[in-house]
Amino acid sequence: MKVYTKKDYDYRQTVLENIKNVEPLFQTDKVIEFNQPFSYKGRNYMSCMHDPENDILIVESFELKEIPEYDYQYSDEIMCPYCGDLQCDSWESDETGKEQCDICGGTFEYSREVTVSYCSTKLEYPQITLIE
Repeated sequence: MKVYTKKDYDYRQTVLENIKNVEPLFQTDKVIEFNQPFSYKGRNYMSCMHDPENDILIVESFELKEIPEYDYQYSDEIMCPYCGDLQCDSWESDETGKEQCDICGGTFEYSREVTVSYCSTKLEYPQITLIE
C-alpha cells in the first residue's frame, strides 16, 4: 500500500494524474485500519481516504497538544480537547453527547450552553418638561 499525505493528493479527483510524480510518504505491506490513528517517524496521522483499487491510503497529520481548559471550554464550536480541531457543524449536535474526533480519534464529551443577551438602540430622546 502506498501512503500519501492529503496535501499531495486531491482526493476529490477520481484520476491519479496528480500523484504520478509524487513520492509516497511511505510504502508498506502492513494493514493500516481506516480511521485508526498511527504514528510514523515521530508524526501522528489519521487516514482520510482509502482507494483499495489502486492500493492507496491518503492521510492527514495531526498533533496532540496540551490545550488549556479555557480554550476548549465555552467556545463557539465544539473543540477536540486533544488536538484542537474545531467542528464547524457544532450547531447540528445535540445538547450533550459524546464525540470522536475525525482528526485524532480521541473521544470526549460535550455540552451546549445557551445564553441570551439583549441589545438596545436609541429611538427617541426623552422629553423632559422644565418646571420652575
